[in-house]
Amino acid sequence: MANTNTKALHDATNWYVQLTSGSATEQDRQAWKEWLNADPANKLAWQQVEEVTNCFMGLNTKTSMAVLNRRYVATPAINGRRQFVKNLGLLLAVSSAGWLTYKEKPWYHFMADYSTAKGEVQKFRLDDGSRLVLNTDTKVSIHFDEQVRIVRLLQGEVYVETAQETNPVYRPFIVQT
Repeated sequence: MANTNTKALHDATNWYVQLTSGSATEQDRQAWKEWLNADPANKLAWQQVEEVTNCFMGLNTKTSMAVLNRRYVATPAINGRRQFVKNLGLLLAVSSAGWLTYKEKPWYHFMADYSTAKGEVQKFRLDDGSRLVLNTDTKVSIHFDEQVRIVRLLQGEVYVETAQETNPVYRPFIVQT
């Protein structure tokens, strides 16, 4: 059914072009009438073509026909420019996202054991008794194990007062910035 409708629409379009070309003869018009009455699908296709062409009735006929009959094929130069613009847009999007990620460091929020908001200053006491004072908008991560005590400054400013090591095995206290 779809192929019949598609063929009928294609035929109707061809008939429209033939009949409006200015070179249609009486024989052409008679053949069109025979085609039109031969199948209900032909009548439906012809109605669709008429509906579409009625949209263009207010336009200049010569200009409209020139536009409708024009077959636009993009030249390699146009395709090349389009591809360049697409690539440039992609590059800008990726580089902007990369810069924003680098600048904002969203993963620091998940890595930080202690943090302060903008305008906030807080004091913290660590498991070994050391004290941290975090300035505004600061993030730190803490790693204590049997061999080392590490405070990693991820962002901002920190003041550290180390406590006396109470573990039997001495662990150095390291601040990484």
